[in-house]
This record gives sequence, C-alpha cells and structure tokens, in this order.
Amino acid sequence: MITKINIKKFITKVSIGITPEERARAQPLTIDLSLSINADKAIQTDDVHYTINYSELQKSILEITSTTSYNLLESLAFHIVRKCFEHVLVENVEITINKPYILSGSESAGITLTFTRHEYNLSSTWKQHR
Repeated sequence: MITKINIKKFITKVSIGITPEERARAQPLTIDLSLSINADKAIQTDDVHYTINYSELQKSILEITSTTSYNLLESLAFHIVRKCFEHVLVENVEITINKPYILSGSESAGITLTFTRHEYNLSSTWKQHR
C-alpha cells in the first residue's frame, strides 16, 4: 500500500537569492513536501521504524536550510530531495518551495520538483550536485 507522508507549509528562513545582497539576510520560505512510501510493514507492525518519521524529516530540512546558502530555489529543493532519497522506503518525492510576497500583487512565487526513485537513480549527476 502506498502511503504519502506530508509536511505542509513548513516555514523556515534561508540565505537564498541571485545577488549577494539577497543572500546576506535569510529570507522566509514555505515548504510543502510529500513522500510516497510502501507502508505495508508499518501498518502491520505499528512500528515507526517501517515508515518515515516526519519529525526527523523536518529536522533534516531545517539543517539543510540553516547551513547552506543557495542561488536558486531549484538547488535548495534538489538538496532536500536528495536527503529524502537517503531513506530506502521513499519511492517518490514532490517538493514545493515558495517565497511569500516576493512579487507585488502575488501571495508567493516558487517552484515544484517531482522525482521518482527511478528518475533520481538514472543520472549520477544528480548525486554529485552540491
């Protein structure tokens, strides 16, 4: 049985932007993350070791966002995707990152990346990124 593990509207601050001025001050971002896993064994055993602990996942995201600066949302998103695929249970990852109120008249602007494990494993360049 495929189960989705979701973190919605996680708010964090990241040093991100094209110019040094943008990266000089951490900017707020919202992150939506959805991981697809096979949760059969977790359901049968009621054991957290057979699923993804979303608290630990959130800690991993916070570590990534607080320790590295990025030029692009795409690079940050891929760094988080790579961390998600370290869990052998993860089959698919979808991440959306938004910069709130970055554009006049818009609630937010952002990106969405979607990867299957197969797509992620196809290219060794994905693993070498950053």
